[in-house]
Amino acid sequence: GVSAIMQYFGSDYGDSLAGSGLQFLPFFYQIGYIVTRQTNTYEAPVHSCPTSDNVMVDCDLTLVFRIGSTKEDVTNFVYNLGAVRFNTFLKAATQESIRQLVRQTKHSQVYELRGGEHV
Repeated sequence: GVSAIMQYFGSDYGDSLAGSGLQFLPFFYQIGYIVTRQTNTYEAPVHSCPTSDNVMVDCDLTLVFRIGSTKEDVTNFVYNLGAVRFNTFLKAATQESIRQLVRQTKHSQVYELRGGEHV
């Protein structure tokens, strides 16, 4: 499903999100924003990251997240963060965190974290 912010003449309308289903309203009501309630997957690849023993490794991190379903959560996401800024923030934060973690770890331990055989 989705969470929809209804607007009246361009301003948020009501204390809750728009109801689901077909609705007939005058033209000055509109759906301003739609945010999914499903979980989202974010791929965060980091290329050529040095380990503590100066071996370059590539890391792929998969994050699964969900935006809250209350009106406050949805409006905070839409108006305060937004999809573009969220993508930029998430990309920078994950790359920096992964690089810090890998830089403190030997390459053999990095491959153990992956759970597979290294090439």
